[in-house]
Amino acid sequence: HGQMLDADPRSYAMEHDASRLNYVLMWHVLQRGDRRPVWAKWVFMLEGINRALWAQHTLSKGSGPSVYEAYRRWADSFGLESPEATFAANGDAAALALEGAVKILVSGEALTVGDVPPTRDHLRALLRTAFDLERTGDVYSKENRQRTDALLPPELRLHERAGGGLLAPPQDGSLSKELAAVLKAGEVEEEAGSF
Repeated sequence: HGQMLDADPRSYAMEHDASRLNYVLMWHVLQRGDRRPVWAKWVFMLEGINRALWAQHTLSKGSGPSVYEAYRRWADSFGLESPEATFAANGDAAALALEGAVKILVSGEALTVGDVPPTRDHLRALLRTAFDLERTGDVYSKENRQRTDALLPPELRLHERAGGGLLAPPQDGSLSKELAAVLKAGEVEEEAGSF
């Protein structure tokens, strides 16, 4: 992150950017080349969603409302509202476990906004926002917040409903049909012994 400074000892702003890009970037990496089996990318993404659901439950039910509220402020601000103080109040071991859960959840929620599956434009917009060279100095400054707000397209902003998107039925059945076709093709390949 070049010339940015983060006074947060856990550097939650940087943790957000790395985690938010995690599954979206993985999706695009899995698109490259002739990967076998063809259904593998879907399995990786499904595992990501399953992990995000676990993290959502952990944060919203198992850790108390203040922890989930701290997560929401962090995720919804593109990492610019650190949950560090709330997490630290739970003790070092719990804070570390909560840090792991928020990184998983923000990665999963990132798959529920914008285009599904994430397009190259979706990935570019996240990369542009996270690695913008005009974000300098204190990462939490008013100027950096304004710059982040200006760069991040509205359709890629996380919000309370993003987590609910993990369980929402598909808006359009084309993705389900594509997945079914890929899985069916995988059965044919398996029967043919091409694995």
